[in-house]
Amino acid sequence: WFNEGLASLMEIVPDAGYGVVLETAVSTQTLIPIADLCYTFPIDSQQTILAYAESAAFMRHIQATYGNEAITRLIAAYGDGADCFSGVERALGVSLTEIEADWLHESEPQSPFTTAWKESRLWLLLLAGGGLFSLLLIKK
Repeated sequence: WFNEGLASLMEIVPDAGYGVVLETAVSTQTLIPIADLCYTFPIDSQQTILAYAESAAFMRHIQATYGNEAITRLIAAYGDGADCFSGVERALGVSLTEIEADWLHESEPQSPFTTAWKESRLWLLLLAGGGLFSLLLIKK
């Protein structure tokens, strides 16, 4: 996951198909555990595409959560010969399992209400506040 995820971070134009593959795997609960991608990728072509998609998304999660410095620390840890698990712990101070759990939590499908709230909460709060203010003015 690390090498392929790092390569994906460097792509100028990310593979648009990865999003669909990843979304399908999340919704059907068929993701490949990141630990399974530490040393080899699946031979099956569909699983290989999923492995690439997961690696890219997982590295983006690490970058977004821990910053570019974390990527540099991972490169150093793996360059020094750390294995998949100890490299993550050394570079990020958390286990691979913990990071994967955080990533999976963020990847969970959202209800339409939750999505609408996240995208519109500022406007909805302003609208509600304006309505409340209007009611207060009318009552006076």
